[in-house]
Amino acid sequence: MQYLKDEIRNNIIAAAIKEFTLKGYQDASMRVIAAEAGVAIGNVYRYFKNKDELFNSIVGPVYTKFTSMVFDLYQTQGSIPEMQLMTVDITDKIMEFYDKYETELLILIDKSKGSKYEDIKEELIRLVNYRIKSELLVIFKENGIKLKDDYILYILAATFVEGIFMVLRKYRDQAKIKELLGQLLFIYFDDLYKRFR
Repeated sequence: MQYLKDEIRNNIIAAAIKEFTLKGYQDASMRVIAAEAGVAIGNVYRYFKNKDELFNSIVGPVYTKFTSMVFDLYQTQGSIPEMQLMTVDITDKIMEFYDKYETELLILIDKSKGSKYEDIKEELIRLVNYRIKSELLVIFKENGIKLKDDYILYILAATFVEGIFMVLRKYRDQAKIKELLGQLLFIYFDDLYKRFR
C-alpha cells in the first residue's frame, strides 16, 4: 500500500493554485498541474479523484468562510442610511479576510467558470440587492419617492460588488485598499436615498 505524503499533496495544491490563477477552472489542465508539481499524472489522481475535487479543496473552505462573513455583515450591520458610519468596520473585515485568502478569493471570484462556484459573484449581487431594496423601498415610501424601475437598485448592487473586486485585483498595498474601500462605501451609501429624489 502506498502512503500519501503531505509534501506531495502540498506541491500538487501549489501547482494547482498557479494553474487555476493563470487559466481558471475550466481551462486548467491536470497534466500541467502534475508536471508543475513534479509528479506523474496518475499520482495526482491518488490525492484528488478529479479536477473538481482538487479545485474544491482550494476554494471550498474560502467560499464557506467568505459567504459566512458576507452573511454576517449583511445580518449585523446597521441600515443603509447609517452605512457611512460603518465603513471602517466593513473595510476591516474585508481586509482581514483578503489578507488571509487573497489568491484563493480571487480564484473563486474570477476563475471559477465551469465549477459549482461560478455564480458566486451573482449570489453576492443578489444579496446586496435584496438588502438595498428591502431598506430603501421603505425609506422611499416614507419620503414619497417613486422609482420608475427598481432594476436601478440591482445595477447599484452589481457595480458596488464589482467595485470591491476591482480594488482587490488592482492593489496589494493594504492601506490603499482600505482607503479605496472606505471611499467606495461612502460614495455608494452616504445619504443614498436622497439621490433618488
